[in-house]
Amino acid sequence: MVSGQIKVTDSSGKLIKPKWPNCIINATTSSAYRPDVQGPISIFMNISGNSYCSTGGPTATINDDFFYVTNKNQEYTLTVEPDQPAETLNIHLGEDLSLQVLSGLITPTDQILNDSYGLTSENIGFANRLYRKDDTLAGIVKCLYADHKNGNLSSLKLDEYNYQLMVYLLSQHRQILKEVRKLPAAKASTRIELHRRLSYSLDYLHSHQNQSIDLQKLADEAFLSKYHFLRLFKVTFGCSPYQYLQRLRLQRAFSLLKSKEIPVNQIAIQLGFENATSFSRLFFQRFGAYPTQYRRSLFA
Repeated sequence: MVSGQIKVTDSSGKLIKPKWPNCIINATTSSAYRPDVQGPISIFMNISGNSYCSTGGPTATINDDFFYVTNKNQEYTLTVEPDQPAETLNIHLGEDLSLQVLSGLITPTDQILNDSYGLTSENIGFANRLYRKDDTLAGIVKCLYADHKNGNLSSLKLDEYNYQLMVYLLSQHRQILKEVRKLPAAKASTRIELHRRLSYSLDYLHSHQNQSIDLQKLADEAFLSKYHFLRLFKVTFGCSPYQYLQRLRLQRAFSLLKSKEIPVNQIAIQLGFENATSFSRLFFQRFGAYPTQYRRSLFA
C-alpha cells in the first residue's frame, strides 16, 4: 500500500494542482481544531452552537445568526471548543464553478478597487468578517440543508445552490464597497485598511453582544484611537456602536421570542440588557409592541 498524497502530473512531468470541488461538510462535534487550512471560497456557519474562525486577524465567533467567509488559498483556523457541542455547516465552493459564475457577474464597478477588497474572476477577495444571515441567505441554506439531510442533494442541485450563494456573496461584496467609499481617505488602499479594522470591531460586537462593551475596547479591536474610531464607525455604518449593538440584540430577540421555552425576563438577561423592563421598553420603541405581545401574536 502506498501512503502519502497522490501527485498528478501532465505529459511533461509538471505537477498539476488539483482543483477544489463543490462540497458540504456537515458535522456535529464537541471538540475540533483545524489550524492553517487552505481551501476554495468557503462559507462557515452553524446550525447550532458556536465555532471560531480566524484568518490572521482577531478570532470571530460564529453562532447560528452569522456566517464567516474565507477566500481561495487563504489560510484559516477553525475551532470548536471542548465540551461545547456545535453542528457546523461548512460550504466549500468549487473553483471551476466560482470562476464561471463570477466571470459572468462581475461588472467594471466591482473591479474599481484593485486590491484585497477588489474582485476579479481570477483573484477573488471577499471581506473576512461575520455576516448576518438575512432572509435571503437563510432561505437558501434552509433548502440546501433539508436536501442534504434527506439525501436529495445531487451534484446538479449542489451546483445550483452554490450558484445562488455566489450571487449572494457578490451582493454582499457590493454593499461593503459602498461602505468603503464612505470613508474619508484619499487613497483607496487607506479606505480599505480602515474598513478592515472597523470590521474587526463589528466581529467583536457580533461575538460579544450579550456582554458589557465599552468604546475603548472596540477602538482597541480596530487599532484606532477611541474618538477616531467613533467618527469613522458612524460615517461607515450610519449609526453609533451603541445603536448598532442595540439593533443586534433586538434582532436576536426576534429569534428567541419565536420559542415559548424561554421567558421574556430570561431573554433580556441573555441578550445583555440590565433588566426585562429596559428590554421591553426598547422593543416597544423599535417595533410598536412589547415582547410579550409580539410572542402572543406568533402563537395566536
